[in-house]
Amino acid sequence: MSHQSKSSHTNFVVSPYLTAKDVDSAANFYQKAFLFNLSELKKGEDGSGIHGELNFQDQLIMIGKEGVYESPLQSPITSGIASPITLCVYCEDVDKFYKEALDHGAQSVSAPENMFWGYRMCRLQDLDNYTWCFMTPLRDV
Repeated sequence: MSHQSKSSHTNFVVSPYLTAKDVDSAANFYQKAFLFNLSELKKGEDGSGIHGELNFQDQLIMIGKEGVYESPLQSPITSGIASPITLCVYCEDVDKFYKEALDHGAQSVSAPENMFWGYRMCRLQDLDNYTWCFMTPLRDV
């Protein structure tokens, strides 16, 4: 059985939907620290963001506010429980990316280092305590 989406997001295979304590702050952070582009921000009745969509290298990342529509989901920062997933992103220059992300509020989990599988990689934590892995292929593998 074929199932086609009527959504405009047909080029995305898997798109993370992260729960954020504050969607406005998260969207601002992702734009500045991770260089994501904000494509949509929906506001609730109180004027605060309840849903955001960001793009990075033609991929979609969505964020939703904790408790919206009576959802029990919480971000790791609120729940106090570490996220069981790490989000991995490929970038052109992981060393430059790492420095700029730290300058804009990201927290270092691990500095860039060469990995045996052929990538230079760092790990960063965002405002909601999600862990992100940014990688650049090594040239001489």
